[in-house]
Amino acid sequence: MAKLAGNLHRIWIKATEAITDGTGAEVAGVSNSAYNQMADMLDASEVDNPYKERVAGLKDTNFSVTMYFDPADTNGQLVIIPGNTVYVGLYRQGTTVADIQVPCLVESANWTGAVDGMQEYAVSFQGAGAPVALPAQS
Repeated sequence: MAKLAGNLHRIWIKATEAITDGTGAEVAGVSNSAYNQMADMLDASEVDNPYKERVAGLKDTNFSVTMYFDPADTNGQLVIIPGNTVYVGLYRQGTTVADIQVPCLVESANWTGAVDGMQEYAVSFQGAGAPVALPAQS
């Protein structure tokens, strides 16, 4: 079984359209991220069955990303504005291996800056369509 180090993953972003080879930008300073896929569970139980029966309904995705704030990251962090539509790309094995991207709405963006720590930017994205292929970057 392959085990992948967390530091291999990269988050890419592009405003309004899908990332292609040579487009989009890596988001700078990512320290943590999560990609979630889920489906609504619909109750399809019948009266004479003592156990619930379920069927899958609509599918959904979301991302959360925490990064160290970098005001110079104009094509990555500064594209992330609540209400904007962006494509979020996840490279789990580095950018040389194709992976997945999702059209998303930026739900929230929260900046924090502790006196004894780093300035951080935490962002939440909600899926706005089906995941699509993310090409490797050359």
